[in-house]
Amino acid sequence: GEPTPPEVQVLHSSVCSTLGDDSVELHCVITGFSPPPVEVEWLVDGAPAHLVATMTRPQREAGSKTYMATSQTNVSREDWKAGKAFTCRVKHPATGGTAQGHAPPRRFWWPPPTPSSHPIFVVPPSPGSLYIRQDAKVHCLVVNLPSDASLSISWTREKSGALRPDPMVLTEHFNGTFTASSSLAISTQDWLAGERFTCTVQHEDLPEPLGKSIAKHAGKVTAPYIFTFPPHAEELSLAEVTLTCLVRGFQPEHVEVQWLRNHNSVPAAEFVTTPPLKEPNGDGTFFLYSKMTVPKASWQGGVSYACMVVHEGLPMRFTQRPLQKTPDGGEDGWLVGWVGGWMDG
Repeated sequence: GEPTPPEVQVLHSSVCSTLGDDSVELHCVITGFSPPPVEVEWLVDGAPAHLVATMTRPQREAGSKTYMATSQTNVSREDWKAGKAFTCRVKHPATGGTAQGHAPPRRFWWPPPTPSSHPIFVVPPSPGSLYIRQDAKVHCLVVNLPSDASLSISWTREKSGALRPDPMVLTEHFNGTFTASSSLAISTQDWLAGERFTCTVQHEDLPEPLGKSIAKHAGKVTAPYIFTFPPHAEELSLAEVTLTCLVRGFQPEHVEVQWLRNHNSVPAAEFVTTPPLKEPNGDGTFFLYSKMTVPKASWQGGVSYACMVVHEGLPMRFTQRPLQKTPDGGEDGWLVGWVGGWMDG
């Protein structure tokens, strides 16, 4: 007959343990598979943990062409109480499939959510999507869901107007929990007018729906200073060189940095930007660095580079700063670029 993949369930004997109180027996029950060979691996919090396990030989299930087997292991009561996730992962070579069972079964919220701790995050639109691409979205992320049963995410807004969220996206994680996300397209105009959007989550395990809302930050707005730095003279002995952009003194922290090569956007994978960090002077403003590595030949050749920063405090919402180079590309280039950037700022 056709090969059939296994079903996996993990049972725990925390109730009637024969081992006293210091450990918990886990039994992985593997059923309904054919042909016999299966490989079992126990994981702790999703990672192989080399737990010592004993496995029974696959036996034919009564009145059936399929087989069953069990694997048993012991874990410490301490780890069990700490809420670690134990997974029995079963590979079935004949079907090439993998099945897994979890202990404890993640069908309940742990810890139970309270209105203040509830696992919902609402993320604002990026500055680039608001002010340049005009494709702004707010995002709602729900983590630690025990199951995907009867889950819904809905959006409301303070003022009237139709809302058309994207379809909800569900992701399952190694410990048996789910993450759900929903995105809602909004207009830049509504966002700037201070419109408030609320994401509401309903789930069969929740005593009542949970909601979280978001609106544009209403505090002080300060435009960033932007300084660009060409490669350091000592770096010019290497085949690749670093272009740096310092953005500082801005608030709120929502900012986007893009690099331009010959006036075209550089793909995000080609540069790296630090998260906004608080300035140490305690004035509530932020700073960040962005850097891009480029071939020295491009830098010394005819390619132009610029750092573009998008922030609500800037006069046109964005500013481009070219990187200056002197004919010899030496130390003077560094100084001119720095002073030039500083004068513009």
